[in-house]
Amino acid sequence: MINLFRRTFSTMVEGPKTKMIKDKLISTLNPDYLNVVCESHMHAVPKGAEMHFLVECVSTKFENLPKIKCHRIIHDILADELKSGDIHALRLFTIPSSKYDGQFAPPPPKCGGGGHL
Repeated sequence: MINLFRRTFSTMVEGPKTKMIKDKLISTLNPDYLNVVCESHMHAVPKGAEMHFLVECVSTKFENLPKIKCHRIIHDILADELKSGDIHALRLFTIPSSKYDGQFAPPPPKCGGGGHL
């Protein structure tokens, strides 16, 4: 059962890259919970850019794996987009289904890169 509830930014329009990330992760991981949020507006990028993403994903595919392997799974699924530069940054919050207790990713740190556009 998938829960695509968006706890924040619910009034923002989902862009094509956000949708593509969701579609790829849903088809590959069959997550119990998935939240993909474009966080580019918090970075020094042009308005409307989709380059920085938060991915919160709960899946049985993460069972008995260390966090780094869970993150590698996501990176492998999105390898083409990461390699091409379509995705610049991923903030990942991955949890095995058996350990999910409703927790969410902590707030992001303030962007320290680049100038302001």
